[in-house]
Amino acid sequence: MRSVLAIPAFRRLWTVTSVAGICDWMSLLALSALATQLTSGYQAQSFALGGVVATKLLPALVLGPLAGALADKFDRRHVMVVCDLLRFGLFVSIPLIGSLWWLFVATFLIEICALFWIPAKDASVPNLLRRPDQVETANQLNLVMTYGVAVITRPACSR
Repeated sequence: MRSVLAIPAFRRLWTVTSVAGICDWMSLLALSALATQLTSGYQAQSFALGGVVATKLLPALVLGPLAGALADKFDRRHVMVVCDLLRFGLFVSIPLIGSLWWLFVATFLIEICALFWIPAKDASVPNLLRRPDQVETANQLNLVMTYGVAVITRPACSR
């Protein structure tokens, strides 16, 4: 693991992936909380909460196979930078606009950006490493920071 993290370019990408992983899990909680605050009544709040989950999952179901192929047509670094900037702008716009319909639209668009960012990031990893045998370790580190972070953030968020 140390030999992979000793590579500065991979370490920077891994750090960005770590921060993005934490932010993605926290955004699910924040968007769910905001969606229920923007509505009143139990049924409307239940719809809003379900709507957040559905709009986070729908892009992957509809566009998942196409996004990776499309992301491969462009420079990976540009795809990652543009997608991150778009996601940032969309996240900032949600509380500024403050409506439930925009929360759903922005969440849908954010997830589309993630569908392009993830394959670009994954395809970049082997190019950042020194040896082919480091790919497995690098992928394990990325998975831990993408999904293992949920274990860390969940207790902190439930307080």
